[in-house]
Amino acid sequence: SSVKGRRLSGSLVYSTGPFSADAAYYQTKDATTSATAIDGATLGASYSFESVTGYALAIRLRNNEAPGSPNYMVYGGGLSWKPASPILVDCGVYYSKDRSASGSHSLMYSVGSMYSLSARTSLYAQVALVNNHGGMGTGVAANGDLTQIPNGNTLAASVGIQHRF
Repeated sequence: SSVKGRRLSGSLVYSTGPFSADAAYYQTKDATTSATAIDGATLGASYSFESVTGYALAIRLRNNEAPGSPNYMVYGGGLSWKPASPILVDCGVYYSKDRSASGSHSLMYSVGSMYSLSARTSLYAQVALVNNHGGMGTGVAANGDLTQIPNGNTLAASVGIQHRF
């Protein structure tokens, strides 16, 4: 479609027994030219076996607004383990690559745990390490500025209490 400024998204989910898979797509058209400005796709799957769940994911995010804009691929996987009812422990590894910039990639390792005090309140602790190469600027904060992260290692840790309203 050539509708200027249009946003389009959709997702599919399949779940049966211990297996679950999902796919999603997102697209934004430029408000002036109607060319595709940003598009992205995700694919994920998980399998649970008793108290352990394994997962894998792939994400593509392409920024077409200007030549040389980021064209990211992210691959990841991890495990979640629930050794007892109130405790959850998880870990993951994620590899990101900017396909528009040779040598730009990052590797992130994360581990975390959560202890449920009630159905809506939990204590948590988490640690993540990112190693950036080339011009890649992967950070560890979901809402952080991803353009100012330097090459090399970035380490973050947090502890806290979460209450869901």
